[in-house]
Amino acid sequence: MRRWFSLAALVVALGGLTARPAHALNALELLKNGDFELGNLFAWRRSIEPGSFGGWVLDTPGTDLPGGIFANQFYTAANTLPGGGGDHYAAVTPPTGSEGFPGAYALYQYFTVPHGFVDRVTLRFQMFVADYAGFGPIVSPSAPPDELFSFFDPFDPNQFGRVDLLNVDAAPFSTAATDVRRNLYIGTEFSSSVSDPAPYIQYTIDITNFVSPGGRYMLRFAQVQSVSVLAMGVDNVSVISNGQANSPEPSVIALFLSGAVGGGFLLRRRRMPRL
Repeated sequence: MRRWFSLAALVVALGGLTARPAHALNALELLKNGDFELGNLFAWRRSIEPGSFGGWVLDTPGTDLPGGIFANQFYTAANTLPGGGGDHYAAVTPPTGSEGFPGAYALYQYFTVPHGFVDRVTLRFQMFVADYAGFGPIVSPSAPPDELFSFFDPFDPNQFGRVDLLNVDAAPFSTAATDVRRNLYIGTEFSSSVSDPAPYIQYTIDITNFVSPGGRYMLRFAQVQSVSVLAMGVDNVSVISNGQANSPEPSVIALFLSGAVGGGFLLRRRRMPRL
């Protein structure tokens, strides 16, 4: 009878370890300061091509832009969509462009997908790409394959914004097929004036098929202009991983250990000779 109880204890423990009930998937934010509400660009990195005028800066929507040839213009319409969670700050590029003011800028952040079972990885962000002359998007087919653009050649114009998922070791301006895992956006939106730029648009993109558990990647927002005035803004950037770890829960491990210890104790008593 004691042997029966000892075997039953082991079966219960092993059953709890292998057939634990399903749990709700955990949602984990993989980016830092994606809404820029720290009041700075913490966790983000910036790159500027040599010779560029302007670059990514922190802006309070509805206020004067810091820097740029149109710094005194009021950015009235560039307000974050309501309910996004980041209402005070955004990352923008001051509108620059024609008459000797071309530029190319990249804003990017690295993130790591957690190990274990990953059901879905979702990218969300709000963005505008305001092309004030309406010339874009212009993407030169002759641009070098390992560079985002080449604006120094007047016969090689470029005018666009883009969003990319890249390998972790990619250069900030690379568009090489071996670096870019997925281009998520390329284009512009027409805007009638600097004081009334294109509004923010909400984007939600499933990137599950382009990442792997435990992998590290780069998310990049970039723009280039050599034709006319172009401005870009992003806010409320989020990469959410939904999944759960492969390891058993502590309570399951404790159940298994208690069953194993109890079973071993009963077996030991069974084998001890009676005096």
